[in-house]
Amino acid sequence: MFGGAFEVAHSAVFAILASGRPAGTAFAISPQGHLATAEHVVQSSHPQPLVAARTLGGYQEFPIRIVRVEPSADIAILKINGVAATCGWLRISAFPASYADSVLVLGYPVTYRSVEYAKMGRPMLNLRVNGCVVASDLTVPIPSGGGLDVFEVDRLFHPGMSGAPVVNLRGEVVGIISHHFFGLNKAQQDLAQAHYTVAIRAEHLRRIAAELIGGTS
Repeated sequence: MFGGAFEVAHSAVFAILASGRPAGTAFAISPQGHLATAEHVVQSSHPQPLVAARTLGGYQEFPIRIVRVEPSADIAILKINGVAATCGWLRISAFPASYADSVLVLGYPVTYRSVEYAKMGRPMLNLRVNGCVVASDLTVPIPSGGGLDVFEVDRLFHPGMSGAPVVNLRGEVVGIISHHFFGLNKAQQDLAQAHYTVAIRAEHLRRIAAELIGGTS
């Protein structure tokens, strides 16, 4: 079911490293090396230097810079410095994800080979691929007022998956894993995160990409 989506998407997905440690996931949205991720990934890493890394086909690192942040949508756009990496890039779907749709999430979770590695703070860096289902529509409050349209997927993820793309069966982006709940205190966020994973709808990314780089379709 997911083979075609994986072939389209896997080369476009990167780990975000802050001072050498995993901070989240990002994915390419243009052939010029623009990457999208969750804003709270780069916010929590500031002011540490950021690097995009990938492991398929041999380990590679690319220095990156932040070109735009949208805290109200929990979206950030990054850019690989210098010549764009030789990689795929993901189109943003023109059709929103719907209830019960099968989707694929690709990212770099923070996991460890053993307890000893965990004690040394040495996480593994491997691309993880998960099949999920869109479980519900949600609107979460944002600090500026109003709400942000998101959806829930029926799987919990390790830290590091924030910013990961949610793609449909054609390999097009329909959402970004957020793990972020606006307008909630830490205790409320912890309770929410114990029960479901939220993805920001790709319509918000489409708007930002169109303003910044002319869209990706």
